[in-house]
Amino acid sequence: MINSKKSYYEFLFQDSLNYQIVSGKAGIKKWFLNRLLSTPISDQLYIWKYIQTLRRCEYYHNTRKCKWGGKFLLYLYNLYKLRALSRVTGFQIPPNTIGPGLTIWHWGPLIVNGNSRIGENCTIRPDVVIGYKDRNGVAPIIGNNVTINSGSRIIGNGIVIGDNVIIAPGAVVTKSIPSNSVVAGVPAKIIKVNRVIE
Repeated sequence: MINSKKSYYEFLFQDSLNYQIVSGKAGIKKWFLNRLLSTPISDQLYIWKYIQTLRRCEYYHNTRKCKWGGKFLLYLYNLYKLRALSRVTGFQIPPNTIGPGLTIWHWGPLIVNGNSRIGENCTIRPDVVIGYKDRNGVAPIIGNNVTINSGSRIIGNGIVIGDNVIIAPGAVVTKSIPSNSVVAGVPAKIIKVNRVIE
């Protein structure tokens, strides 16, 4: 959770590792050419703007001391920007749901329930839905280093997905998944368990 300026910059640094060309880390020449010559399919600029705005919303929401202070107004402004970018990208990710190192590769529908929790270094591809079955349920909890491929659905009450899990394209996850697994199918089943070497 972002609760200080330091943690805000740490989250942004981790998020920027896969967006070096659009975040300026790959050099000013590549950054300029990417902005000038990007296509709608390869354009990561709006995705990076979305992630930056999401992190700013989290920072201003978590560090404000009173309801109507200056940080609250900045939170509302960034929330407005986040909604505008949602209409462009198709992403619906509430603040304080995803840890640092978030990577989203392409534009497209992406819905995350506000009560879900996703760990560090998560990779999400388009057309993913993460939520629970009914309002009285517990939203899914997803571990670190999880890859959620396009067309996947993680829907159910009390689902826990472990660390280092790969969810195949089009999989429908309705039950908990142990760490170091690869799952596929409708409903999703474990097709491979990766051995961890320590």
